Amino acid sequence: MNDKNIEQNNNINTNQKNVNNSVSVAIVIAGIVIAGAIIFTSKNPAPINTTVKEKDIVSKLATSLKIDEVELRNCVDNNVFADKVQGDQEDAVANGAQGTPFFVITDNNGNKYIGGGAMPYLDPEDLGRGLKDMLDDILNKTAKSQTLSGPKAISDDDYVLGNPDAPLTFYIYDDLVCPYCQRFNSETKKMMADYGQQGKIKMVFRHFPLDGLHPEARLKAEAVECAGKIGGEEKFWQGVDFMFENQ
Repeated sequence: MNDKNIEQNNNINTNQKNVNNSVSVAIVIAGIVIAGAIIFTSKNPAPINTTVKEKDIVSKLATSLKIDEVELRNCVDNNVFADKVQGDQEDAVANGAQGTPFFVITDNNGNKYIGGGAMPYLDPEDLGRGLKDMLDDILNKTAKSQTLSGPKAISDDDYVLGNPDAPLTFYIYDDLVCPYCQRFNSETKKMMADYGQQGKIKMVFRHFPLDGLHPEARLKAEAVECAGKIGGEEKFWQGVDFMFENQ
């Protein structure tokens, strides 16, 4: 697959390996027509080489978040969160992810629903293809679930927004260099401002660096994890926003 076929402005491939191909037509159309995606092209993590550009990324992140740059750089250089990021990536692939953004929604009964692409929270044309429509279908028990091996259980290493007892859990798998992930980040903020505030959903952030297309994505993922370790949960989420805003 060449680069021209990897990144598509208006098309998304959300076909899942070893997954029941029963995603609703509305969700598929949303992924293809409304959204965009970047396709996963590498199963092997790229080694992190601290180039001048990457050092600049770490420096700017530390300055923006007002955390100690030396401590942040030591954490990144020592690959403290390499296993965490790799585990997130493997979790995404195990659940059929082939591009970003990719997400899995689960309910309290163990049902699982997959989606992807930069889907708008509210469908601008009122055609029933927005993320809110998908959530309403799940809450109303009219959505068809899929058979998945995961997502892996939430652990202390995960960053979670929202009511811990919410009936729905939204697992988002993002590449911090992916422009469609940047766009979808704005939509998930709308979701959390609406159904998150109502206690209906919580969101778990996981990394899905597309090493073949974005070699720096893994470093950025580890850097925001380090920021969270140093400055706490608030710095992690601020770091995610910073990376999306400075792609």
